[in-house]
Amino acid sequence: MMHGLIVELDRLTREVVAAEENDLDRVAMLIEDRSAVLESIARCAPGSFTPTDLASLRASAQNGATAIEKFVLLRRRMAADWHRLNRARDSVARADDACVSVHG
Repeated sequence: MMHGLIVELDRLTREVVAAEENDLDRVAMLIEDRSAVLESIARCAPGSFTPTDLASLRASAQNGATAIEKFVLLRRRMAADWHRLNRARDSVARADDACVSVHG
């Protein structure tokens, strides 16, 4: 059972790392699944881990942290882009309100 959980954690972690930036729904699902596997691993007896298991868990933890940081940065970039777009839209709207049209 332990080995199966570690293999599943590794698979989910690799999928999160490889996920496309525009597929945030899939990333959210993978992160939820990964969290469930981590909870199962946390319930296992500490003595049931082999040195190989521990090395794999460490690698998955590091890769998972890197992937999550990647998506946090992406979210920040997207928020900044939305902020710029909203400011541009507001400035265009103000410019349209300030225009004077003369018909003669």
